[in-house]
Amino acid sequence: MHNKPLFTVGIVAYKNYRFIKEAIESVFIQDYDNIELIVSNDGSDDFREDELLSYFEQHRYNHPNIKYIKINNNERNLGTCKHLNKVKSMANGDYIMFMAADDAFYDKYSISNIVKGFFDCNEPLALCGRCGMYDNELCEFTEVVPRHEVVHRLQNMEPTQMYHTLVADMYIPTAATTYNMKAFKVLGDFDENIFLVEDWAFFLKMTRLGYKPGYIDVEVSKHRGGGGCHGNESGIEQFNKNFFKDEIAIMEIEIMPYLSTMEKSLSHQLKTRYDFLKALWIQKYEWQQMSRADKFQFMVKKSPKLLREGLNRLRHKLVDVFLTKFSDKNFILTIIFLFLVAKFFNLAEFISYDLNYYICYFAALFCTAAVGLFLTGICIRTLYFIYIPVKNGLKKILKR
Repeated sequence: MHNKPLFTVGIVAYKNYRFIKEAIESVFIQDYDNIELIVSNDGSDDFREDELLSYFEQHRYNHPNIKYIKINNNERNLGTCKHLNKVKSMANGDYIMFMAADDAFYDKYSISNIVKGFFDCNEPLALCGRCGMYDNELCEFTEVVPRHEVVHRLQNMEPTQMYHTLVADMYIPTAATTYNMKAFKVLGDFDENIFLVEDWAFFLKMTRLGYKPGYIDVEVSKHRGGGGCHGNESGIEQFNKNFFKDEIAIMEIEIMPYLSTMEKSLSHQLKTRYDFLKALWIQKYEWQQMSRADKFQFMVKKSPKLLREGLNRLRHKLVDVFLTKFSDKNFILTIIFLFLVAKFFNLAEFISYDLNYYICYFAALFCTAAVGLFLTGICIRTLYFIYIPVKNGLKKILKR
């Protein structure tokens, strides 16, 4: 009976099959002798399953450290989170490392160092090491991550402190991270509401619930420059859109509901960031599909607080100027003119789909200010017409 924990390596591919044999070779050479290897393709058409089967038949008997080999080929693209969950469901190991098909282990001792690290760190839910960053050919070294300040966080911060830093930046090197299979029993699977960015949400949840990843100061993997772009060269715009959408979703799931647990300044920064991302998403991806009424409502609601405050001050200042510089007749005419201009911009927004976003935005602000001025003028005139009869009535009473 084998006493060593079974270590699962899940090599995940998407349109980067040309690099996959380098990743597999880096598993074959490991000195750790209880490995399960799963190779899974997420629905890309460059994957050659028959070629891989033949390759494994030729080489597996030369590598007795590989106890099990499995191949999976999804019929359609599931996205990173669903894909990793599927690979995890196929795994029998005590630990699992998800390796992109264009990455590789650092040397033949990598898995041994990781397993030892889990033991030395008292079996954390996840363990990260150092990751060497290389060029596109995986030859020229550029740098090592994590950097010193991140290592300090990983080694010294409590989970809550780490959560409050992760909300601003995902700094854990996922390409050098291995998961304890117990983590998925404690935290659940990767959130399938997220398409690409599985790691940020997972570590936010982990640290928020009081767990922190372990760290070993050893290089365990090589990361090829380009990252997710290798599998998305022909659809980089869609990749960027999915990434952007995931960032908003992660904030909605793992950050925004917990703002009350943070310092006021951090909470305010995150709320501002979220509002900005949502507004940018709507402008970039939803604006053309929105109704005219929704566009107008969006512009009014999303006006920055600072601008609204500035407009309020400007309105009060203008009222003071009009009251002191103009006669009653000129004042009323000015208010009517501003109201008509505001109505013009209002109608222009409702009859045109193609008005530039920023023109519409400032038109809405101008409309708000003008209507405010109009209402202020009406109130002043109303008070004036009430004041005169009351004043005359009081004079008559006093004369008696």
